[in-house]
Order: sequence, then structure tokens, then C-alpha cells
Amino acid sequence: MTGTHLLRTAPAVAVPLVTAALLAWHPRDPELAVALADIPVRWAAIHLWLLLAMPLLALLLRDVLRGIDGRAAAAARTLAVPAAALYAAFDALVGLATGLLARQAAALPPAQRAGAQALVQWWWEVPAVVGWLSAAAVASWAIAVAAAAIAAHRAGRGPLVAYALLACAVLFAAGHPGLTGAVAMTAFAVAVAAARAGIGSRVPQVEAARP
Repeated sequence: MTGTHLLRTAPAVAVPLVTAALLAWHPRDPELAVALADIPVRWAAIHLWLLLAMPLLALLLRDVLRGIDGRAAAAARTLAVPAAALYAAFDALVGLATGLLARQAAALPPAQRAGAQALVQWWWEVPAVVGWLSAAAVASWAIAVAAAAIAAHRAGRGPLVAYALLACAVLFAAGHPGLTGAVAMTAFAVAVAAARAGIGSRVPQVEAARP
């Protein structure tokens, strides 16, 4: 990889790596309304970043598939769009909204705090918001990345690209908070770097996109 190519690749790889670091910092406390009272800045930072990162990750996924045709590649490109949109909605409605509500609940007098925190917890657990929206976002992203792995493998883009994408799809589907999400995004960074460097590829390396 030339110096110029490395300079163009580094910012792209930084996006999933920063996402990995923040997801490792993502809390998994089931009593979220209470836990968020102590970590409002961390929670806001994670979900503000994800609002920006998911569309960029979708663009990077399409960039990995640059020059690859076929049904799997088309499916990956198509699903990357709703995946980014659904995650943006999920982060806004569940991530940021829950954090703001929990912070306000914690500021209430003790007599009112328990009821307000129970309401925040209810919002976090509403099936139509958390369950269905989360499932749709996870499924669309996981299927898009898995389809990209299949397309990359068939196109001879290199085993490292294909296996790293597959690892990202499986681990992210298992859960984005904590270690699984962090490893998934690290694997995605590996796939982006390997695709741009042409590691193990039987075809010309991916031309760096201009995000």
C-alpha cells in the first residue's frame, strides 16, 4: 500500500475503530433508567457518534463492494440504506431520548424520581420501539454485511475481506453493546483495510472512496 493510499484509507478505517471503542464502553444494565443517571455524558457520546457512524459505515460497506456485481452485492448495497436509516431512528428514539429522559428523571425530587424512572424504563422496554425497531435495524445490517461477505468471496476479493465481514455480521447480530459489538466493528475495520490494500485479492484493490 502506498503512502497516499494509506492516508486515504486511514480515515475510513478510523470510523469502525472509533465505533468499536465506544461500543465497548456501551452499558448493558437491565435497569437502564437508574444506570443512565450516573453516565449521561457517556450515553450521549455513544449515541451521537452512532447517528453519524452508521451512515458512514453503510457507505464503507458499499465501497468494499466497488466493482463487484451479482445478486449478493446488490442485496448488500440495497440493505445498507435501510440499515443506516433504521439505526438512526433507533439511536434517536431509544438511545438519545432515553438518555435525556433518564437525566431529567434523576434531577427530580426523590418523591417523584422513582415514578419518572419507571416511566423511562417502560419507554426503553416498549416492544414496538425497542423490540421491532431494534430487530429491523440489526437484521438489515447483519444481512447486508453477510451478503457483502458472500459477494466479496465470489468475486475473489480475498478471504480476509470475506471472513472479516462475516464475523462482523454474526457478532453484530448477537448484540452491539459491549464486547460483541466492539469485535464486530473491529472486524469491519479489518475488512475495509484489507479490501483497500488488496490483501489476498485476485482482482485489483478497491479504489478508495471519498466519504
